[in-house]
Amino acid sequence: MKRIIFTLAIISLIICSCNKEDNTPKNQWTIFNSGDGILNSAAHSVTCDKDGKIYIGQTGGITTYENGNFHLEEFENQIIADIFQDNTGKIWAGVKNNKLMRLENNQWIIPNEDISNIINISQGTNNSIWVCTAGKDFYNFNGSIWEKYRIPNNLTLNDGFVKFSVVDHKGLLWIGGWDGLYSFDGSNWEFYDINPELWSEYMECVLITEKGDVYAAAYYEGLKKYEEGAWIDFLELPHEWVKSLYQSTNGDIWIGFAYEGVARYDGTNLIHYDDENLKEYPISDICQDKDGNMWFVQNYGDIGRVTRFSNWQ
Repeated sequence: MKRIIFTLAIISLIICSCNKEDNTPKNQWTIFNSGDGILNSAAHSVTCDKDGKIYIGQTGGITTYENGNFHLEEFENQIIADIFQDNTGKIWAGVKNNKLMRLENNQWIIPNEDISNIINISQGTNNSIWVCTAGKDFYNFNGSIWEKYRIPNNLTLNDGFVKFSVVDHKGLLWIGGWDGLYSFDGSNWEFYDINPELWSEYMECVLITEKGDVYAAAYYEGLKKYEEGAWIDFLELPHEWVKSLYQSTNGDIWIGFAYEGVARYDGTNLIHYDDENLKEYPISDICQDKDGNMWFVQNYGDIGRVTRFSNWQ
C-alpha cells in the first residue's frame, strides 16, 4: 500500500511539473494601435536603440516606448519614413516630405538644411552614414563633412523611385527602387539583374548579414541570395511578396510579407507566423530590442499598427 501511495505521489509530481512547464508563456504577441499609446495608426518605421528605447516613425510625429511607457512627439503633417541609430549612438529621423533630423540633448535638430525628402538612412564605413532621398541625390556624412552624390542619368534608377540603401562589409552602397538594384563603391556603379524576364524590377529590400551574405527581395519575386556573381532563389516561402528583412542577434533571418505575416529562418527550418492580425497589413519594418523582443511595423499608407513579439526564442 505504501509503495502504491509513493508511486502515485511521484506521478502527481511529474504531472504538476509538466503542467507548470506547459503554462510558461510562449510566442506572446502584443498589438499597439492608436488607442494603446502610439501617436496614430500610420506607422512607417521602427528602430530599437542600444539602451532599450523603441522609436516609431509615423505620419505626424515620433512615438517612443521605454519601460512600458509611451512618449509622443508631434511633427504636424510630416511623414517619418525612417528612424535609425548609427554606430556612435546618435538617432536620426528621415522625413519623407521635409528635412533630415537628428536627436541632440533630447531635442530634434536639422543638421543639414539642404537635405530633404529622405527615404532611408544607413550605416556606412568608419562610422559614416548614408542618407538616401526620393530624388537623384544621396549624401554621406563622416561626422563632420557632408558629401553629396548624384545618381548618373544613364542609370534606369534615375527615372524611378529610390526605396532603400544599405552598405555591405566591403563598403559597397546598395540602392534599390522601382527600377532595380545597384551598388556604388564611391566611384563606380553596377546594375544587378535580379530577373532578366521582368519588365520592371521593383526592389523591396536588401539584407546584409553578419557573415556578409547579401539577400534581396523584389516585388513578388520571393527571396534571392547573391552567390558567385549570380542571384539564386533562396528558400521556398509561403508567399512571394517580401516587404522587409532583418537578422536578429541569434543569426535568424526574419522575413516580413505583404499580407501573409512573418517568417523566421534559423538556418535549417522556416517558421511561419500567420496570425490574422499579422496578415491585415504588410510588414514594412522590423527591429529587435535589447531584451530580445521583436518589433514589427505594419503599414499600408496611413493605416497600420505596431506589433511586439516576446518569448519567441
